[in-house]
Amino acid sequence: MQNIFFKDKNIPYIEARYTLNSNKEYKEHFHTTLSIGAIVEGVASFRSNKEHLTLHQNMLVALNPFVLHSCNPIKSKFRSYYMLYIDTNWAYNLQKNIFTNIDSFIPISKSLIDNQNDYNKFIQLNRVLLDKDILYLQKQESLENFFSYFFKKYCNANRNFYESNNPNKNILKIKKAKAYIEQNYNKNLTIEEIAKSVDISPFYFSRIFKNYTNISLHQYLLNIRVEKAKELLKNSSTPLAILAQELGFNDQSHFNRVFKALTTCTPYEYRKY
Repeated sequence: MQNIFFKDKNIPYIEARYTLNSNKEYKEHFHTTLSIGAIVEGVASFRSNKEHLTLHQNMLVALNPFVLHSCNPIKSKFRSYYMLYIDTNWAYNLQKNIFTNIDSFIPISKSLIDNQNDYNKFIQLNRVLLDKDILYLQKQESLENFFSYFFKKYCNANRNFYESNNPNKNILKIKKAKAYIEQNYNKNLTIEEIAKSVDISPFYFSRIFKNYTNISLHQYLLNIRVEKAKELLKNSSTPLAILAQELGFNDQSHFNRVFKALTTCTPYEYRKY
């Protein structure tokens, strides 16, 4: 297996990844970013909420932020794929130039896109991003051109992200609880502490959190730690043992296990590439 990344502090709102000949499996996880992927060799099994799909070449899978999912090989066969992770603030600012009267990120309206032309555009964008000889300006122009096209085609500006997924009064408490976890991700939090922060019964809160997010509080916290670890690994040379402690893991071994389970590479490999 080989991983190739584009991660650059001069274009911090995007990360591209090409994985070649991998049969490694991911545990269920989410991204805080908008994430788009494409198989270039082999097939993969995609699961998200109640969806279970088989991904082939010429298909794109689009994941809105915080959508719990997994995308794994079928019968341990090898597959190669591209993944693109887009900061939602950058996406929202671009969307504001496309749609009128929006006040939050507009989600992608479908998770599976079976369109040869869109697939080809996406593959070409990734090749531009991963090419070390291409200048920043061309990479940025390619990003804006692709996503201007993509958002116009696959976003419905009449749907708010949270309203469309969780049309219930409890969503505000869930959003506040998420924010609390994200601000205190390096602590050994308890259900009681999180529930108190949003003024709700801890016995009731644990259940409704999973009902609305399809992920347990424990899983959510670990995913947030891994997302934060990616940021720190890109922008910091802090030794991994110290980084593990700063992120709230018991030790570097614990950090390595969790990070690899959700990304299929170790923190060292992620930083190196």
